[in-house]
Amino acid sequence: MPPRIRPAQPFDAAFAAPLIQEAKGRMGQHLTGTTTDEDAAHVIAVFFASRGNRLSYTNTLLAEGEEERPLGLAVLYPGEAQALDGPFREHRRLLGLDPAPFPPRGGRTVPRHPRGGPSGAEAGGGHGAARSLHGTGASARPAADPAGGRRQTLAGHTSTRLALRPDAGGPLRPILRAVTPSLSSLPVTLRDRRAEDLPVLTRWLTDPHAEWRRWDAPYFPAAGTTRTMEAYADYLATHPPDADEQVIDVDGLAVGMVNRSEEEPQGGGWWDLGILIYDPAYWGGGVGTRALGLWVQDTLDWTDAHVLTVTTWSGNARMLRLAARLGFRECARVRQARLYAGVRYDSVRLDLLRGEWRGWPR
Repeated sequence: MPPRIRPAQPFDAAFAAPLIQEAKGRMGQHLTGTTTDEDAAHVIAVFFASRGNRLSYTNTLLAEGEEERPLGLAVLYPGEAQALDGPFREHRRLLGLDPAPFPPRGGRTVPRHPRGGPSGAEAGGGHGAARSLHGTGASARPAADPAGGRRQTLAGHTSTRLALRPDAGGPLRPILRAVTPSLSSLPVTLRDRRAEDLPVLTRWLTDPHAEWRRWDAPYFPAAGTTRTMEAYADYLATHPPDADEQVIDVDGLAVGMVNRSEEEPQGGGWWDLGILIYDPAYWGGGVGTRALGLWVQDTLDWTDAHVLTVTTWSGNARMLRLAARLGFRECARVRQARLYAGVRYDSVRLDLLRGEWRGWPR
């Protein structure tokens, strides 16, 4: 059965980022301001799940095999794509580095198309077999073809080649496959914010096209949300960590935050909790359940909370399922109170009493 080709989505970042970095090598480290492939892949995952940069999911095609298992990918963009480098320049500037998106000549650099500009087709593969997809229609990256390759159509790009390699004694197999563990196997912790978290958090908070903004109160005017998030990012940069606000850490990477606030009057025992995972690569796989479960336990351990609440809207089915999984029950619903994209949704609040908490699912 031939691979199925589909446009990539933000949640593909965990699969895509290590492969892209394997293909880019030193160039990927330069773009991300890192010194190891692992760190570069973490940062690439952030950019992949965002719009408006050369490594965005919007420029990516994904190949899937049986049971929708990802096999490989191709990143395609115009050869003259200086505007797509802007986010990388800003990222490097925030790190205090030369904002130039490409390293000086003399080192290993990205190949150039004869018409100029960085190559327009990228690919990655596991176990050292990187740079195996070759595309035309944009400027193209020369690619090694260990198995001779096979031509097929990728979403209309008829000249795309998916390089394959022979398996010992068996048929050709795609060489591109995931090289990261499943989310359920990665450690999830809550911790204070660190200085090194700020560039990543600032990028997610201030990106007006970030995927999380479609789910976290999208019914508020976008321009106002952007201003609020920019002010919040400035606040984070100038204030020490707060015990009522923690970073969600997945295997050493800041992927979101939790917060809490006491409802008036003080000492009444009512605390409202919030959770936001900015990076779509970490949606699903139980990260949100584990993070909010840890936050519930922390709040009960360190405050006089008698009742906890979370507030969302009926369009955010993930949040509703997450809260229910931890034992929260719906306690209030204001019907059709939120208008988003021409459709009315309910405002929903859920609660959990201290005596009802049975511990977070492990």
